[in-house]
Amino acid sequence: MIRILLLDNEQTINERTSSYLKEQNGFQVRITDSVKSATNLLSQCSYDVIVSEYDIPDLDSISFLKQNRQRGNQIPFIFFTNKGTEEIIIDALNEGADFFLRKQDLTPQILSKLATYIVQAVKRTREKHCDSGQMHSEKIHHHTEYAWHVQTIMNAIPAPVFFRDTSGIYQQCNSAFEALIGIQKSSIIGRSVYDLYPKDLADHYRYMDDLILKNPYVQQYEYVITNAQGEKLDALFSNSAFLSDNGEIKGIMGVILEVTDRKELERIILENEEKYRTIANYTYDWESWLSPGGTYLYISPSCERISGYSADEFYNEPDLITRITHPDDKEIVNHHYSHVPHENDGIFHMDYRIITKKGETRWISHNCQSVFRDDGTWLGRRENKRDITFRKEITLANERANKKLHLLSNITRHDILNQLTIMSGLTDLLSDYSDNPDIRAMLNRMNQTIETIHSQIIFTRDYQEIGTHTPQWHHLPSIVHQAKRGIAIQTVDIDPELENIHILVDPLIEKVFFCLLDNSQRHGKRVTVVKLSCAIKNSGVIIVYEDNGCGIINENKDKIFNRGFGNNTGYGLFLAKEILTISGLNIHETGIFGEGVRFEISIPKGLWRREPLNKTI
Repeated sequence: MIRILLLDNEQTINERTSSYLKEQNGFQVRITDSVKSATNLLSQCSYDVIVSEYDIPDLDSISFLKQNRQRGNQIPFIFFTNKGTEEIIIDALNEGADFFLRKQDLTPQILSKLATYIVQAVKRTREKHCDSGQMHSEKIHHHTEYAWHVQTIMNAIPAPVFFRDTSGIYQQCNSAFEALIGIQKSSIIGRSVYDLYPKDLADHYRYMDDLILKNPYVQQYEYVITNAQGEKLDALFSNSAFLSDNGEIKGIMGVILEVTDRKELERIILENEEKYRTIANYTYDWESWLSPGGTYLYISPSCERISGYSADEFYNEPDLITRITHPDDKEIVNHHYSHVPHENDGIFHMDYRIITKKGETRWISHNCQSVFRDDGTWLGRRENKRDITFRKEITLANERANKKLHLLSNITRHDILNQLTIMSGLTDLLSDYSDNPDIRAMLNRMNQTIETIHSQIIFTRDYQEIGTHTPQWHHLPSIVHQAKRGIAIQTVDIDPELENIHILVDPLIEKVFFCLLDNSQRHGKRVTVVKLSCAIKNSGVIIVYEDNGCGIINENKDKIFNRGFGNNTGYGLFLAKEILTISGLNIHETGIFGEGVRFEISIPKGLWRREPLNKTI
């Protein structure tokens, strides 16, 4: 009976390994998952062999092996793992491990080899108690076994490994080396680099070996080689001198690592880095990146075109951006940069002025927002600064010109209305002094003309106001209630669906509904009821205005919004459509003649919303 202590913290592997070993005749298995537990078990019961994973949570298994050997415990020790490097394997064997076997995929072949190693290790230990003749035989056998173990270990290493003597003759290699050059080991051992490779490659290997032989050191270099399939590979060679116990150089031990994928990745990284660096460095705007701590990680060279200061100057003087800010704008800029950016800062915008290195004043449009890695890690804040000096100058010039025109229009309109008032008074006086019907007819015509001019002047005042104010949110029913003041229509019915509708429009929106109501009152002839309702369509909303009047004939439906069309001034519906258009809305008449008008006002997504009735707008 062979008693096995199986040390591994992976439950699935323990169960599969234990099940297989228990199926073999003469095996008894005890499982544990920690070094502490294994030590306790060894103190309570004797075992014939320890089979251990390398990486155990409370202590690595090599340290566990050392502890056992220091206590004089010579129980056979087998490493059964996939995590060992060449150095770990050599270290394990030097500390007294009997075998080192890779789990790979726990195939039946691997488990069978493990069972064989267990039997051999236990058998070797038991045979140590034989007589001296047997001990001598065991030493010879042990030497053979050790050489076999070393070869096994080398074959377990996935990278090609070789040993050349000082003459460049191969004395040892592993299976991966055979696969690399496509020649069996029996045809490799005893042959030189000149027997196996083209002269230029053999000369290179010999030159690199001589460097180590003259002055032993760990040599690492990259070189392009060709494998057995004729493929070009980027390889990393790691070679060193192999020394005897007395320090004599016996040859060159080397490992070949394929780095083709790494080199390709490096190439891709360099290409991407060059691409993104080119994009960043040649942006017209001033781009920058602040770390989560508030320091600059990147500043584009375009900062010098805009500010006169180079990127290095901004890196070297962290407060330079605030120092060059115009005195009147320092408060907002200092407040922005004095606070370390936060992950949830969102998008921030501000316009401010800077004083360039040449003393010029320039306007900057600043936008920034937090940036994140794909896994959600916060990387700081990205900034964009655009020189908007020309735009600001044009805007200010337009504002000044519009202000002057607005003032001129108001003065002119006021003067004309005064003159019209005088003319209206004079015609009234003249009509009192004349009984001549022809003169009275001409005076009446003059009064009509004066009234028309008066309406046109008032229209210019209303039209002038369109688009001069920022659009605002308006509660639709409240607007309708305000617009119907002075309207004689008996009923204005507002659908309950409209009670919480708010629209983002020009402040003159009240005039739109006044024009519609006035149009119904003037031209509907028999209008007694006006209804307003709504319909949701494609995320937008359609406001429907209907009356019970005579309606509009088909040939006039496209003309009623034209300036001057109609029986009155012809400005009402024209003005209504202009106010809606400037706000991004549209209006159409879709009613049936004889049944009343039906105006549909289309409001797109983003320009309307529902709000609670008690919310203040």
